[in-house]
Amino acid sequence: MKKSFLFLFLMTLPLVAMSQYFNSGNFRCRFDGTKVAILGLSNEAFAAGLTSITIPGYVEYEGTYYKTRVAISAFLYNSTLQNITVNYGCEAIEGNAFKDCSALKWVRLPSSVTFISNDAFLTVIDYIRHKNKHNFPDNYQNNTIAFKNHKPTITRNNGYIEDQSSYTDMFYGVKPVSYNGCGVIATYNVLYHLTHKTDIDFPSIIRELEYDGIILNGLFGTAMRAIEDYFKKLGYETMSSCKKADYDKIGKETDASVLVVYNNKEDITEAIHYMAITKKDGIYNVHNNGRN
Repeated sequence: MKKSFLFLFLMTLPLVAMSQYFNSGNFRCRFDGTKVAILGLSNEAFAAGLTSITIPGYVEYEGTYYKTRVAISAFLYNSTLQNITVNYGCEAIEGNAFKDCSALKWVRLPSSVTFISNDAFLTVIDYIRHKNKHNFPDNYQNNTIAFKNHKPTITRNNGYIEDQSSYTDMFYGVKPVSYNGCGVIATYNVLYHLTHKTDIDFPSIIRELEYDGIILNGLFGTAMRAIEDYFKKLGYETMSSCKKADYDKIGKETDASVLVVYNNKEDITEAIHYMAITKKDGIYNVHNNGRN
């Protein structure tokens, strides 16, 4: 069986440090010249086994209030935190900030957060995925009828879905596929490339990822790890990476992959886009690249 590799590539931003360490309330902090990094809980707060915390959006340092960011591995492996609220003013959530917080029930982020690192983003999105409540109708029957109208275009496109913007008549959760369906389309395109079966049931892929993968009933598309899990269920070996350099190796060793990019690497509220990348005779092809 051919292998399907899921490759996750999300842009990261550099951070420069000029550091001064101090405590503020329940948190260990570091002043880096322009912002205060929240490094984690203070010794006293950690010993108290807090279950709920509110991360400040602004912290005072030497008489001036500065915006905050949640530093790398700030709450890594914390086993007591259940509820985390990040106040307005905080601008960034860095790598592994909430990773392996085994008791975590919810994380509330403000609109001021415009950067989440790859690892932290995956952790939060996967958390939301597993807590998702399915408040939308069963779309399968409607999607099955509507999909028949798209098959002639798919045939003209050599078996691939390239025109997401035309899928206004099929739904993924509460939104049309034209709005949020890049993840399910990438899944379809990779599966077609690996099998070359013309009878792949796209509505079934949608239903499967609606059951385990959709984010906020479709308002935020699909969880990245859900696509990887989908291929694992089909018996494919998978791997993932957030490192740009890894793609050279992945590209050489595989026939297809899923590339995930920020629409705007400086503002996560503009969401992400999935694209299937296939290879034939050493030539890479990008499908549903967002231009249609």
